[in-house]
Amino acid sequence: MPRILTVTALAIAFTTSVGCKGGGDADADTAAAEAGAGDTMSASADASGSSGASGSSASATNTPSDGPITVADVDAYERGLAAELAEVRKSADQMRSAKNTEDSTKAMFESLDMQTQPVGAKAAGIPLDRYKHVSILLGNAISARKMNPALAKMGEDTSSLAQLPAEAREQARKNMAEMRAQNSDSVIYRDIPPELREQFKQRVATRLDTLWSELFALRARVAGLAK
Repeated sequence: MPRILTVTALAIAFTTSVGCKGGGDADADTAAAEAGAGDTMSASADASGSSGASGSSASATNTPSDGPITVADVDAYERGLAAELAEVRKSADQMRSAKNTEDSTKAMFESLDMQTQPVGAKAAGIPLDRYKHVSILLGNAISARKMNPALAKMGEDTSSLAQLPAEAREQARKNMAEMRAQNSDSVIYRDIPPELREQFKQRVATRLDTLWSELFALRARVAGLAK
């Protein structure tokens, strides 16, 4: 699968993403982002008595931009996602109040990741290059977690194989096997160090998936790719 979502993939993947939430949760995310701090920290940071983002951010900041993912990166990414989501909400508000094409184009441009990632990096407390790297690896894992089960399901239906010529039938079997393999943890979480995978999956299930999906869906709306 492509490692970076294109605009076309954005439109396709949006059909499986979670819609934007409103009300209290949205306000809470925005408030947290504007404060530039997350409400979840790693257990190691808590144990050391760190407050705010100081412990985990310092660790992530000292990591090379393309270094392996750490627990501190997951904490930083969560803060960054919340900050980016707040920025894209502002763009969505600007789009709704746009009076002309220039206003709409400006709102759309400001919703792009190239515009929101510096804000995310600042909230995360890590350099922009590191934040971009973390966003790609963790974002790809979340995307694969959402989309790969659908690919695997496509690979389960073999009812039409009997109608194919022998050579085509064998190739189709191989293609279906590859689609099923896409749903394995080793593929979905291949960029997450093995020792962090279970913890990362828990974080995705409790918070990261929601933030990522809302950001993804709202960007698609602002871009006019979804309603």
